[in-house]
Amino acid sequence: MKWADWARDGAVYLSLALLTWFAMVRANGFELLVEFVDDHEDWQLDEAFLGVITLGIFGFLYALQRHRSARREIEKRQEAETNITWISRHDVLTRLPNRRFLQSYTETSCEEILRQNPRGFCIFSIDLDGFKKVNDLLGHAGGDALLVECANRLSGLFDDGIVIRLGGDEFLMLVEPSRKTSAEDMARRILQTLCQPVVIDGIQRRVGASVGIARFPQDSRDLEEAIRFADMAMYVAKKNGDGLRHFEPDMLSVMREKAELEEAFRSALDRQEIVPHYQPLIDLTSGKVLGFEALARWDSSTLGSISPTQFIALAEETGLILALSRQLFEHACRDAATWPAHISLSFNLSPVELTDRTLGLQMLKIMERTGLAPNRLEIEITENVLIQDLEVATAILTDFQKAGVRVALDDFGTGYSNLAQLSSLQFDRIKIDRSLLTDFVDNERQRRIVEAIITFGRGLGVSMTAEGIETDSQATALQTFGCACGQGFLFGKALPPVEARNLIASSQDGPVRSATALGN
Repeated sequence: MKWADWARDGAVYLSLALLTWFAMVRANGFELLVEFVDDHEDWQLDEAFLGVITLGIFGFLYALQRHRSARREIEKRQEAETNITWISRHDVLTRLPNRRFLQSYTETSCEEILRQNPRGFCIFSIDLDGFKKVNDLLGHAGGDALLVECANRLSGLFDDGIVIRLGGDEFLMLVEPSRKTSAEDMARRILQTLCQPVVIDGIQRRVGASVGIARFPQDSRDLEEAIRFADMAMYVAKKNGDGLRHFEPDMLSVMREKAELEEAFRSALDRQEIVPHYQPLIDLTSGKVLGFEALARWDSSTLGSISPTQFIALAEETGLILALSRQLFEHACRDAATWPAHISLSFNLSPVELTDRTLGLQMLKIMERTGLAPNRLEIEITENVLIQDLEVATAILTDFQKAGVRVALDDFGTGYSNLAQLSSLQFDRIKIDRSLLTDFVDNERQRRIVEAIITFGRGLGVSMTAEGIETDSQATALQTFGCACGQGFLFGKALPPVEARNLIASSQDGPVRSATALGN
C-alpha cells in the first residue's frame, strides 16, 4: 500500500472518530455510562471498561508502531527501485552515466532538450590510445584503475558537462558551448588532460586519446545524429593520427564507403574470395627457391583489387582477423602440400592470434588435415607481439617449435625487441625489415647497421632473411655480408598458386636470378 492510501484511510477513520465523539458529547454519553455502571455494579463493568481503555491505548501505540514500520518499508522499497534505476543507467566501475542513460536522454524531444539547453552542446567523442597496452602489461585491475582515473579527469574538466562512458575505453562528453572558448580549444584541453602520466601500482604510464567534435544543433538538429557525427570525426582522427577532428559533411561519404567495404569484406570471407598468393624466398648463393611467404590478396568482384593494408586493418577492427587467418592458413597449407618436400611455407600471425593459448593446437590440426608436415612450416611474428603478452606468446611459440615448426621474427629493426627477448624466444630466423635496405648500398652508416645485424644473427646461430630486395647490388652486398636468404621484387612479387608452382619447376633448371646478378 502506498503512503497516499495510508493517509486516505487515516483521514476516514479520524473523521468517524470525531463524529462519534461529537454525538456522545451532545447526548451526555459519559454521564449515561456512569449511571449504567452504578446501576449494574454486580456486573463489574467499571473493571471491564478499564481493561478496554488500557487495551485501546496499547493497541493504538502498537498500530502507530506498525504504521511507522510500514512507512519505512515503503521508503526502502522506493529507495531500492531508485537504486536499480540508477545502476541500470550508470557504469559500475567509473560511476559515470552509461549508454542506456544516453539512449534515454536522446529519446527526449530535441525541442525539449533545446529548451533546457538553449545554446545546445559541443559533443566530444573520445577514444583512448594505448589503453590495450596498459591493460596487457598491468592486467585488468590496472586497466580498471586507468579508466577510473580518466573518468575522474574528464568529470573535473567542465562544470556543466555530461560525461558518459559508452563502454571499453570510449567516452562521450556533452558540454555547453562557451562564448570565450572554441570547441577545438575544449578538445585540446581534453587531450592535454588525458595525456598526463598516470601512476598505477607505482608504475607511471601514459596514454593518448583521439577526439571527434560535433555541435548540436549546428551540425544536426537531431542529438542522436550529432553524436554519431562526433563518433565519425573521432574515427577519422584515430585513423589519421590527428588527435582531434571536427565533423565535416565529407565524412559521411567516407563512412558509407567504409560500411560498404565492411559488407563486401564479410561477403568475401563467406565466399572465400580472399586467397593467399606466394612471394618466393630465394637462396642468395644458388638462386634456388627455398620457400614462399603466403600473403593475402583480395580481388573483389565489385570493388576491384583491395590493398592488404586496408582489408587486414578492417579485419582487425571488426574482429574477423582470426576467421580470415584460419581460412588463409588452411588454403596455404593445401597449396604447400602439393609443392616438393624441400619447399617451405612461411605464414604471418597477427598479435591478436598470439593471445590464444590454443593457437598451436588449432594450427597443427589444420596441418594434419591438409597433409603438410610441421617441419615445412615457418611461422612469422612481428616485434610488436613481444609487448602484448610475452608469457603467452612464449608458450605458444614453444609449442610450435616442439612440434617441429620454425619461428621467424619478422620486420626486425622496426619494433621493440631486445636481446633478452630474442634469447628467451629462441627464433629460428630473423627477417631484416625492408626499411633498413632502402639505401644501405650507398649509405655507409646504414651499410654498417645492416652488416652488424647479419653478424649478430649469425652469432646467435639464426638464419637471416632480407626483405624488400629490389636491385642486384643489394643482393650482392647482402650475400657478401653472409645473409643466406632474400625476398623482394628482384626475385618476384606474390604469385598465384599456379605461377608459384611454375616458378618452383623453373628454378630446378637454374637460379631465379642469374649467377652474375647474385655475385657468383
